[in-house]
Amino acid sequence: MNGLSRSLFLPFRLLAVSAILVNRTIDDHFGDSITGAVPTYLPDSLWAQGNICSSCNINSKIVDVDRVHNGTWHDSTYHPTHSPSTITASFTGQAVYVFNVIVNTVESTTTYTNLTFYVDDAFAGDYAHIPDPSSSVMYDVPVFSATLHPGQHTLMISAEGSNGSLVLFDYIIYTVDDEVISQGTETPPLPRESTRASVGPSGPHSLSSSPTMFST
Repeated sequence: MNGLSRSLFLPFRLLAVSAILVNRTIDDHFGDSITGAVPTYLPDSLWAQGNICSSCNINSKIVDVDRVHNGTWHDSTYHPTHSPSTITASFTGQAVYVFNVIVNTVESTTTYTNLTFYVDDAFAGDYAHIPDPSSSVMYDVPVFSATLHPGQHTLMISAEGSNGSLVLFDYIIYTVDDEVISQGTETPPLPRESTRASVGPSGPHSLSSSPTMFST
């Protein structure tokens, strides 16, 4: 058998590429865990960093800082006579989840929460919470979730409309494909395959229900 024939039976290196889904976080203050991009808050005069706000009725005396993501949140109270209070964040991914702190009854304070969500300038959903006198502060509350077509997206969270609304924004989680390249020896060669894990936050920020589908 000549050298050329023998080479047909020699093992060779094959690059197998698989895609897995990973969750990344956009913190209200520290921004995107990968890019560092921080959400935009408008109008600036209506927003405060809640954990250090001395003039806010909802402050660290009411909210347990240790139970908030990275110990920070952004606070705004929308009134119908004001411009909408908005949060805007951009990301590249295929699912997104928004988490807020929800406060119930606090004396002389608006605690009703009414939020509207837009993805890529299109209406994507809303959330409303009527204060419950029997409850106090709720943490890691999922106020919005959506499954998207993979790609770059812009999410806007808005307190707007005819009712006043308290916004205590904590963080966003988005899901993105993360390619992992592994080397292996295969004889004969096999086709490359792409595998996907299930979408959804894991660990302490898991959701009890699947995200809603929203196509853009």
